[in-house]
Amino acid sequence: MTPTNYILPDLNSLEFVDGVTSQIITVQIVNNDVVDPPRYFDVTLSSILSETGSLGSNKTCRVVILDEGDAGQIWFSDVSYTILESQATALLTLRRSMNYTSGTVSIQPKFRQAQTAVTFSSPTVIFDGGQTTATLTLATRRDGQYNYPYRTATIDLSIAPESAGDIGYPDTATVYIVDDVDVAPPDDLGYVPVQLDTSGGRMVIQVPPPRHVGGLNQSVVLYRTNMTDSSGRLVSTQSQNSSVFTFVGLNFSTRYTFASSVTNRAGLVSNGSGPVSWTTGPMSLASSPTNIRVVGATGGSIDVCWGGPLDAGGIPISGYQIQYADLVVYNNTALCAHLSNLALQANTTYPFSFSAVNLVGVGVPVTAMLSTAVNASLPNELGSPTSVVQVGGDSLMIQLPLPADTGGTDVLRYLIYINTTNSSDQTTTTTVFTEFAINTTRRIVLPRLTAETTYAVRYTAWNKLGGSNVSGTFMYITGPATIPSEPTNLRLDRSLNSTGACIPLRWDPPTSNGGIALAEYHLYVAKSPTNGNAMQTNLTFTEVYVGPASVTSTIACGFDQRSSYVFKAVAFNSKSFCFGSASDMPFSPVLVASTTNASVPSRPDAPQVVSSTGGMVTLAWSVPKDSGGTPLTSFDVNLIASNGSMLVQRLKGSDLTYDVSGLDEFKTYEFQLVARNGIGESAPSPIAFGRTTAATSPTKPLNLTAVNRT
Repeated sequence: MTPTNYILPDLNSLEFVDGVTSQIITVQIVNNDVVDPPRYFDVTLSSILSETGSLGSNKTCRVVILDEGDAGQIWFSDVSYTILESQATALLTLRRSMNYTSGTVSIQPKFRQAQTAVTFSSPTVIFDGGQTTATLTLATRRDGQYNYPYRTATIDLSIAPESAGDIGYPDTATVYIVDDVDVAPPDDLGYVPVQLDTSGGRMVIQVPPPRHVGGLNQSVVLYRTNMTDSSGRLVSTQSQNSSVFTFVGLNFSTRYTFASSVTNRAGLVSNGSGPVSWTTGPMSLASSPTNIRVVGATGGSIDVCWGGPLDAGGIPISGYQIQYADLVVYNNTALCAHLSNLALQANTTYPFSFSAVNLVGVGVPVTAMLSTAVNASLPNELGSPTSVVQVGGDSLMIQLPLPADTGGTDVLRYLIYINTTNSSDQTTTTTVFTEFAINTTRRIVLPRLTAETTYAVRYTAWNKLGGSNVSGTFMYITGPATIPSEPTNLRLDRSLNSTGACIPLRWDPPTSNGGIALAEYHLYVAKSPTNGNAMQTNLTFTEVYVGPASVTSTIACGFDQRSSYVFKAVAFNSKSFCFGSASDMPFSPVLVASTTNASVPSRPDAPQVVSSTGGMVTLAWSVPKDSGGTPLTSFDVNLIASNGSMLVQRLKGSDLTYDVSGLDEFKTYEFQLVARNGIGESAPSPIAFGRTTAATSPTKPLNLTAVNRT
């Protein structure tokens, strides 16, 4: 053959020297840039020139030259391919080296194992000259059942025997046939739910994800878990769209069994996982109350309700607590509370802490922000007085509480009503109440009551919007009777003038009569000390006046002109007379008052006829109330006749009786009295009428005197 791919050596013979067993014939191979069909040349041994030796059986050999490089290398574009079972055909890309693309190359793919998932659409892939990519076409086979996670086919590449070229890397590819057509139930066989958390009354578990959800386009849409007790009784079944389940209301230290299943979108239910058993923990604190919500509100109160805790701690809930500002404001078993008595303001949000209580203690708190009503309202929820103190026998000192519901704004005043007519411990709907106003101190002393008597008390509270409803009725008893308190406001009576011997005085009743009626007022006087200190304790007081309780004024007389005196007053009721020394009783504050310059005596009272005979009338009188501030010097007894007044007798200022004689029998006479002092005479007294009797024997002669002696 014409040597186009090789160059034969310039060699005509080979020499084997003694001991040489082999020789090499070197032929130069020529590589060109065209694809050559297989070429060959023959080498023949023709004869032996030595005296010994002979040719063996293989005297000729043929050398075939294959052009494996110029056709290039062929390989898969990827080591793996994923196709869907729904695809009718799938294309796998093969690549050829770009620098060696001469000639046609035939590729024969082969499955490494028998296949039911795919087949070759063509048993051979042809690369034409200059072609760098080609596709291997597969046809899928459906088997009518869901294959998870996929089926596989491994394909090896090889050059057809009659073709040039070489196989590069990767020369093997794995095909993953994913089933996107068929569906099946999710597969969770052998799985068990997982415990995430537990306490005395709660168990949290998670359903494990299935191995597969039953189809490429499927997903889990429903998780279901059953819980049974140790006897196999079904305790709870829960279905939801999430995998974490919380079981509550359980008993502490109790074993429960769980089994689960899942459902996919196709509605197919898994075989189910479990069963698996776990034990709850020891009794524990309850979790927080749930679903806290405001169900009503005023300006100053909030009505709130809630649900029980998810975890009771494995034991019964015994109650609930609500805290506000670190104070427990609710502690009860009900699931609703009325929150008031907290000085809440309208249109304001407040933090309240809610807890459930069991035998272990107060559970985990949760804070809820609760709001009062937007607008203020009238005060409401008036409670009973916080304290009531008996003050003497006639007064009650009452301290009112702030309304539990202020209406959400400041309370400005109170009105209190007290029954002042009852005389027993019973009241009726016809009870009359007397009104008193109270400021925001909420304290008042109710005076002028009767000792040891039951009274009914009610009140209202007022804010800027108005007054509340009237409170309930509260019954209180006054204390035992006591002596009165001191008279008040002892003062000069400015409607009258002082004189040289008299000072007009006035005073007000005591604030407390002791719970029984006042009987008298007593007035005491002492000479004012020269140093003017009316408060010194060594003054000697003398009772100068006693009068009925109905009279609160008098004119005190019998004093010296231009002199100062200290006065004090004391009130008496029936208890006072058994009290002891008057000096220990409550006296009014002292009053210092002075007499004026001396004046004529005041008008005397009419003289009294104390006896009469046929010719004489005996008169008696008392000194004038006002001496004028200087000693009385005389009394004039005057007889009133038709022609005027006639002096009967002028007597000394110390004389207080006189016998008017020389009168006719059975006759009425009129008498007047005039008092005198160093300043002058008083106005005549009122007329006194005296009447003589029938004639009587004369009285004994007076001052019998011998006028002549013989």
